[in-house]
Amino acid sequence: MLEGYDFLTLAQIYAALSYYYENREEMDVEIREYDEYFERMDEQWKEYVERHGGHPPDQPAPEDRHIAKPVGWKPKQ
Repeated sequence: MLEGYDFLTLAQIYAALSYYYENREEMDVEIREYDEYFERMDEQWKEYVERHGGHPPDQPAPEDRHIAKPVGWKPKQ
């Protein structure tokens, strides 16, 4: 784990793991909520792209500005 997060010290990694295991139930709920949120955002983006024939406009309508484009998204060729 230390190699994958070389910007953290071993003490910071242990502290993070300790916090997680001390608060596991709460953390799992929060992680699940984040996952559900991003799944909803992905679904909204897919629907938005489909509504615009696979190529969403550069300037979205005001009612669509809350829809986030996923990082790295490119239109289908």
